[in-house]
Amino acid sequence: MALLTTKLHIPPPNVSVIPRRRLTERLDEALRRSHRLTLISAPAGFGKTTLLSEWIASSGRPTAWVSLDEGDNDPTRFWGYVIAALQTIDRDLGERSLAMLRTSQPSPAEVFLTGLINDVAATPTPFSPLVTS
Repeated sequence: MALLTTKLHIPPPNVSVIPRRRLTERLDEALRRSHRLTLISAPAGFGKTTLLSEWIASSGRPTAWVSLDEGDNDPTRFWGYVIAALQTIDRDLGERSLAMLRTSQPSPAEVFLTGLINDVAATPTPFSPLVTS
């Protein structure tokens, strides 16, 4: 399964934009409260990617990023990208789960996801996983 590595690159912050302090403070607060998931939802063109790239740059926290499109609407491809993004932080993270995905008959989702979740939970470095579309 070949992956497009540019989908794993975090967009650089745009220095010509007005900082959205209230929103970045809300993202910081979610991290402080150990929220497991923060959903950012808005129509196209409302600045979600701009907000996140600004926040990531200012946080100094390792971040896994993947940009998705319609062609990634396949479970094997989707999870392959998620694991590849996580491996930008820790090369070994999700390696067993990725091997399960690459077989001719991939394991049921609960099997490879259990391994992936256990890997993420065991990672000593706190990080922010992000998936955007």
